[in-house]
Amino acid sequence: MASKFQLKDYLAANREVVIAKFQDLQKEKFYNGISLKNFMIEVFQQMANNNPKSDKKATSLLPFVVSAVSNRNCKIGATHTKPYSESNHAKAVNYFGADKVKSMSNAK
Repeated sequence: MASKFQLKDYLAANREVVIAKFQDLQKEKFYNGISLKNFMIEVFQQMANNNPKSDKKATSLLPFVVSAVSNRNCKIGATHTKPYSESNHAKAVNYFGADKVKSMSNAK
């Protein structure tokens, strides 16, 4: 009878893969400063959420989980030219002028 699959033992045997991906993450421009311990905890939690029942399933799942955790720990965001979205009122003031907009909003 085969022994029951243990995720903790599997990840301990494959810790070099996780550490290598963490070291690659540290070299990235947008690295957010997560520690190795927290990175490994996140990998373990995500693997546990996927609940692999065998070495084969865990082996196929590990690269995806490690990449997903790595991507979540990068500070990449959209860069906006304006810190806000201009309201329709502000657009109208820019286009028509303040006096015209005031008279248009008073007329009902």
